[in-house]
Amino acid sequence: MGDLVLHFLNRPGALSRFTFACLGGALLVSLAAGAGPAAAAPTCDGPASAVTADEKLPSVAVGLRPGGNFRILALGSGSLAATGADGQPQPSFPASMLANLRQAIPDSHIELTQLGLRRAKAADMLATLRAELERGQYGLVIWQTGTVEAMDRTRVESFAAALTDGAEAIRRAGADLVLVDPAFSRVLQNRANPAPYIQALASLAAGPGIVQFRRYELTMGWVQRQDLDLERANPQARGTIAANLAQCVGTALARFVLSAAEK
Repeated sequence: MGDLVLHFLNRPGALSRFTFACLGGALLVSLAAGAGPAAAAPTCDGPASAVTADEKLPSVAVGLRPGGNFRILALGSGSLAATGADGQPQPSFPASMLANLRQAIPDSHIELTQLGLRRAKAADMLATLRAELERGQYGLVIWQTGTVEAMDRTRVESFAAALTDGAEAIRRAGADLVLVDPAFSRVLQNRANPAPYIQALASLAAGPGIVQFRRYELTMGWVQRQDLDLERANPQARGTIAANLAQCVGTALARFVLSAAEK
């Protein structure tokens, strides 16, 4: 197993940077082990529409061949930050995705750089995105966004414009783009209307080399089934459920990325 290297600024609102290579499944195991009381293994299945890409991604198809070298950039807000709201290290779905991709294609060399900025909107991420694309050659960008905009009631037109600018920078860099919409939560549902922002992501995903990973649909199903309901969990079990949730989202995202390579 290779090394795991983390570089991040550990203060509120600061950019969190991780670089993962040759991970296997060790990270998720170690996070879950210290997360709280043991819980039953979750069922991570979901509708085909949530785990199957709508079209083939050309750079992904080339980069995820056996024996290939492939670099992935994951960019987002709170769920990609180094620590949770309590200041404790938190699991992430991109790390779970990487472990699953490496298991599926063991002869390939896949690297993941993860950049998280708490409370960041898509517009706030643009400078970081452009700088990282100039710094490294990536075949795939995974962009998680929309939650902060929904909660802040950002103008949907401004959100769409920021997405378009970012997508153009990614296209010029020769990478494919997977847009990740918000995770379902009752707080988000009760305080905001995420639908227009999810639709803005879907509209952009109609373009070439861009697909949408429907995290909202996927996680809503898990919450309704009550086996991955973080908001109503016993406080002592929340760490374990958060780790299971990250693992399940990552597993689904890996299936989604692999489907984009195989179409």
